[in-house]
Amino acid sequence: MNSANFIETTANWCSCLQGQKPILRILDELANAMGAGLVLLSRVPKDPNMPSRALSSETRPDNYGSASARSFARNIMGGYLTGAKPGSVWVQSVVAPDHDEDLARFQRMRQFHELALIPLQSTDKHGDFLEFHFPRATSSNAFAHLNMIAPTLAATWQTRAAGTFTDSLLRHSKPKRDAAHQPMALSFENPCKFSRAEYRICVMFSRGLDSAAIREELGISQSTLSTHLGNIYAKTGCTGQRELVFFLMSGNEPVRSASHMERAYCA
Repeated sequence: MNSANFIETTANWCSCLQGQKPILRILDELANAMGAGLVLLSRVPKDPNMPSRALSSETRPDNYGSASARSFARNIMGGYLTGAKPGSVWVQSVVAPDHDEDLARFQRMRQFHELALIPLQSTDKHGDFLEFHFPRATSSNAFAHLNMIAPTLAATWQTRAAGTFTDSLLRHSKPKRDAAHQPMALSFENPCKFSRAEYRICVMFSRGLDSAAIREELGISQSTLSTHLGNIYAKTGCTGQRELVFFLMSGNEPVRSASHMERAYCA
């Protein structure tokens, strides 16, 4: 990446985070500028039982990637997942030299040889990351460029327009069931352990109702709904209504009848 590319890509990243450019376009630019085969913007919950979410850009013509792809941040970061300094650079061969079969299998299949991560932001619930998968041994010059741009990428991510990441997921991700990583929150097993009221609210969100319609149908106040939503967020790892709707709709199969609902909730 030369100086001109650095300035342009950084400027486009800032525009993207203010809603002026699509996220996937800037991921394409980052992948091409850094010579990466795959770049992901991922959100990884601290709870390993909760699903991660990611947007990706694939530069190689065989195009294994999709708008929603798997994050390997947990494999590299381990216990530092939500404690790493934003804007730092974590390189697989340096910080995680021990063999990880899951990551190794992915890299063999995709013919990748190195992974570098930039923590963008950490909360007590999740971490946001940029992940660069490289198809060949990467030069020290490339990592120097990553170290140069990483602090700016992280600082601007933390001042992004609200909903930037989740809105992009909703636009670009195709809902699908992944039994290994995507629990069916509204299944009969009720894996999130929703109460009766929480379960009903989630079903209504999954059917497309908004907060006002839910309050009217259930005859509850905004403060009561907010209390239920706080409990739902804690049980799902979601941080807002956009993320909750995405979580409920991605791979979940909402129960459609009241009798089923009564059987499925956990009091």
